[in-house]
Amino acid sequence: MVDDTCYFIPCNFEPEAGFFADLLNSETAQRFISSLVFMDSKRPVTIDVLRRIDLKKLAEHEGQAAIAAEYLSLPSVESNPQYLLVFEGKEKY
Repeated sequence: MVDDTCYFIPCNFEPEAGFFADLLNSETAQRFISSLVFMDSKRPVTIDVLRRIDLKKLAEHEGQAAIAAEYLSLPSVESNPQYLLVFEGKEKY
């Protein structure tokens, strides 16, 4: 269960999700986020903070530019028409 403050990065495969999770949990990313948030506020990590994270530059800094370029060039889940077939109005699947 999630509330209205949840944000996500759409991924096509588990290794892709793992890559972005590792990248965002890196010391560099954590220091960057910590420098922007006010921990005593109700919601310290806002969409404005998250939008400031450049995944491509973060990956370059972490020596993972090639992998990031591969994943960031893939179409997102929302733009891939194959995934939208799940939501067709069929009575039975």
